[in-house]
Amino acid sequence: MSSLIFTRLPTDTDADILVKDSVESIDQFYKEYYDNYIENKKPVLRGTNSIRLGRKYISMVILPKFLVDCTSKYLDDKDKKLLRTDTLRIIDSIRSTERIIPDEKKKKSIKSDGRDNFVNGVAIANPKPFVKPVYSLLNNEVALSPHKLDYGLRESYAYLASIFPSSYSITYNVFREISKRVPNFSPEKILDFGCGPASSLWPANEFWGDKISQYHGVDVSDPMLQVAESLVELSKDDLQAKDIKFSRFLSAKSNTSYNMVVSSFTLSELFSDELRKSTLENLWSQTTDFLVLIERGTPLGAKYISDARKYFVSRKKVPESKQGEELNNSSSDSINHTTKKQSEENLDVSSDFHFFSPCPHEKVCPLDATLTFCHFSQRVQRPEMTMKSKHAKINEEDTKYSYLVIRRGPRPSLASNKTIESPKSLDSNHVQNSNFRDHVDNELLQDNEEKLTEDTLISESYSWPRLLLPAMKRSGHVLVDVCSSNGDTERRIFTKSHSNQSYRDARKVQWGDLFPHSPKTTLTKKISYKPYI
Repeated sequence: MSSLIFTRLPTDTDADILVKDSVESIDQFYKEYYDNYIENKKPVLRGTNSIRLGRKYISMVILPKFLVDCTSKYLDDKDKKLLRTDTLRIIDSIRSTERIIPDEKKKKSIKSDGRDNFVNGVAIANPKPFVKPVYSLLNNEVALSPHKLDYGLRESYAYLASIFPSSYSITYNVFREISKRVPNFSPEKILDFGCGPASSLWPANEFWGDKISQYHGVDVSDPMLQVAESLVELSKDDLQAKDIKFSRFLSAKSNTSYNMVVSSFTLSELFSDELRKSTLENLWSQTTDFLVLIERGTPLGAKYISDARKYFVSRKKVPESKQGEELNNSSSDSINHTTKKQSEENLDVSSDFHFFSPCPHEKVCPLDATLTFCHFSQRVQRPEMTMKSKHAKINEEDTKYSYLVIRRGPRPSLASNKTIESPKSLDSNHVQNSNFRDHVDNELLQDNEEKLTEDTLISESYSWPRLLLPAMKRSGHVLVDVCSSNGDTERRIFTKSHSNQSYRDARKVQWGDLFPHSPKTTLTKKISYKPYI
C-alpha cells in the first residue's frame, strides 16, 4: 500500500491568523454560552444576608394587642357619632393639602410643556398645571380649601381612633430600619416633638423596650397630651420605658440631650419656613445621635423634608484641611475672622453628620429637579375602632410618607467600593477548573456571604442604592429605578442571562429597599412622571 505524502500548509499568513482567531472566538463564545446555561439551571440562594439587611419593606404592620385593647377601652365611652364626624373633619384637613403643588414644581411643569407650544404652526400660551378640587367628605358639594385643625378633646379622640394606627406603622418602619442597620444602638433618651398620643413611644417600646430610660413627649395641644397620658396609664403594665413625661413646649435652652429626636408630621403644622428652620436647629442641638423627620407622602410634605435636607447640606461641616487653606490664602485679617466665625457657626448647628436614610449620599437630591418627589408607602392592619370611625369595609390601609434620618458623625467608610458581585463577574482564573465551575453559582455566593461579616455588610449598605419606585418586571429582565450613591437617579437592568441570582433578587425586591447587586446595564435617568398633576 503506497503511503500518502501531505504537504504542510503554511500557517503564518494573515489569512490563516484571522481564521484561527475566528475559530477561537467562536469556541470561547460557545463555552461562555454553555457556562451561562449551566448557571441559570442551578438553584439560587433565597434570602442572602445582604438582601435581608437591605430589606425595608414590611408587608403589613400590626399594632400590639395591648395597645389596641387599651385604645379601645379608652374610646369605649366616647360618643360614636361625634367620633365619626370628627374623623371626617380630620381627614378633610389632611386631604385639603394633598394636591398642593410647590412653586418650584409648578415652574418645572410649565417648562416641561414647552414642546406643546405650537399647534398647526401657531404658537399658544403655556398651559398651567391644573389641580383637581378636593371635595369634603362631610358635604360632597363643598370644595376644600387648605386648612389646619386645632386639636381639642374631640379632635384628639378622633385622631387616636382613625389616624394613630397609620402613624404608628410608619414610625415602626423607620425604627425597624435603624435597629437592623445599627444593631448595637439603643436610645436611652427619646425626644418626641409633636408627639400626639405618644406616637413614637409605642414602636420604640417594641424595639428597645427597657433600654429606654427616658421619654419626653412635646405637643402644643394640651388635650392631646391628656389623651397620651391616659393611654400611658392604661398601658403601664406593658410599657417597659421608665421615665415618661409630657410638656406643651420645648425649651430652646434645655441642657438635656437625647440619643434620638423624632419629629413626625410636625413640620407641616408650622406656619413659616423660618419657624421650621429654627425648629430644626433646636432639635438638632438636642440630639447626640439620630434625628428622625417624618411627613406625609404628598408634594407638600416631601417639600418640607427636602427643605430640611437642603438646610443640612448647606451647613455641612467644612474639612479642617480646607478650612486651613482658606484661612492661609486669605489676604486680610478681617476676612480670616469672618471665615472662621462662619465656620464656627456652621459647626455649632451641624457638626459632622450623614444622611442615614433614605439617601445613600450627601449631595443635592436628584428628585428636586424633576416633577416627582421622594416618598414611600406602608400598609397597616386597621383595628376595629379605626374601621368603625372610618366606616371602612377593608381592614387594611396604605399610607404614603416622606422621611429623613440624620445621624451625627461621618458616613461609615466602605470595606469595599463595589456592591455584591455575581459569580460571573469574579476573577476568571478561579473558574478555569471545570470541576470547580460546576459548583460556582451556589458555593461562591455562600463563600462571599460568609466572608462579608455583619459589620462589613452594614458598612457597605451605606452606599447601596435605594429603590424609588416598585421594580418593573419584564420577560427575562427587571428594570429598577434607584437613587445611587453618586447622587443620580439611575435605571438598572438585571437580566437572567447576566446572573440568575441578581435576577431573582431583583424580582423580589420591594419599593424602598436597598439593593446590593451590580446590574448588567446602568442608565442615568431622570424620573419624570407626574404623580399629582
